[in-house]
Amino acid sequence: YSAVRHEIDFSPLFQDGILNGKRMAYPRCLVNRTMLFCPVTHPEQLQMDMHTIPAPIHSLSGLTESALTGALCLVPALAVDKEGYRLGYGGGYYDVFLSQNQVISLCAVRKAFFVPSLPREKTDIPCQWICTEEGVIPCE
Repeated sequence: YSAVRHEIDFSPLFQDGILNGKRMAYPRCLVNRTMLFCPVTHPEQLQMDMHTIPAPIHSLSGLTESALTGALCLVPALAVDKEGYRLGYGGGYYDVFLSQNQVISLCAVRKAFFVPSLPREKTDIPCQWICTEEGVIPCE
């Protein structure tokens, strides 16, 4: 994802992945709250989308569901609880994506925003892993 406001910025990881031959993909938000993940090889392939978030340009093709299976998906959040439930900006795009794809989901937040519990809705999908400054832990 492309970090906005107070989200963890993974752009250095993106650059390192590209330099080391990894396939890196960013989400493009679609009008029906779904996302299409597109391989990106250079920051110039990102442009502001309808939510003013950098997203893949429209000429880039999206990955298939089978290509995403087992992939690591970095999930943005403002806060996350020990069960992997996130507080975000309320669009629900990642909840829809996580409910429809078999990816390894990792949510990164600063330790101060890793909390015991958060309010949740029945449509919320938890992440499997949490990363803070102290390391990576599995969700309960």
